[in-house]
Formats: sequence, C-alpha cells, structure tokens
Amino acid sequence: MKLAVRTPGTGGDRIKQITTSWLLATLFTAGSLAACAQTPAEGKDAPLKGPAPQAKVPNFSRGPVDLKSFPKNLFVDQKDFWTAPLHMSQTDWEWAVPLVLVGGGLIAADNTIEKHVPTSPTTISHAVTASNAGVGVLAGA
Repeated sequence: MKLAVRTPGTGGDRIKQITTSWLLATLFTAGSLAACAQTPAEGKDAPLKGPAPQAKVPNFSRGPVDLKSFPKNLFVDQKDFWTAPLHMSQTDWEWAVPLVLVGGGLIAADNTIEKHVPTSPTTISHAVTASNAGVGVLAGA
C-alpha cells in the first residue's frame, strides 16, 4: 500500500494558502481591535452612580525571587494553589463550577470527539496553514 503524500503546490495552490493565511491573520487582528474598542474610554464625563467598589487586591509581595528562595516560594505557591477553593468568593464559585463541569465533560468526551475529526491530507494541510498563520500573527503582535 502506497500513501499519497501531497507536496506543496505551486501557482494557484500556493496563492490560495497565502490568501487564507492573510485572511485568518486579518480576522484575528480585527477581532482583537474590536475587543479593545469595547473597553470604556478614560476621562469620559459619565455620571457616577456611587463610589466604586473596592476590589480585594492579592498580596504578591513575597520577598526576593532568587535561587535561594525557590524551594520556599514553590511550597507557598503550591499551598496557595491547592487552598484557593477555601478562599473563593460567591462570584468566583459562580464561574468556577460551570467551567469545571464543562472541562470535565470535554475530557470525558475527548476520545469520542477525536474519532469524528477528519484526518485527510487536505484537512491536515489546512490545519498546518492556520497554525502557521497563528504563529505569524502572534509574532507580529
């Protein structure tokens, strides 16, 4: 049995790949700019409805970060990570529970989803092109 290997084409195929890459990069950039445009502008004369609520700011000052303090910092970071659910507010729980359920569902369905993903050379080629476009956009950003 001989596997057909598709080599990168010339002419029309290459132009199509470049066009697709640029289109994906443009869409990603436009989406990013649109998301930035949604943030409220500084200095607008909007009426205030009351004092702004003060958010709790975590204390990140733990001393120097060097090789000598690495074991202690590693232990403290692990302790903070594993005890985080004990310090979560009601709002944090409202987001955490659904996200954990969705994540667990996706992990459970991973093998089933994988069986439905097409693995044709064309699909793989498109995935590689999209991935390369993403790397280009990331490097450009």
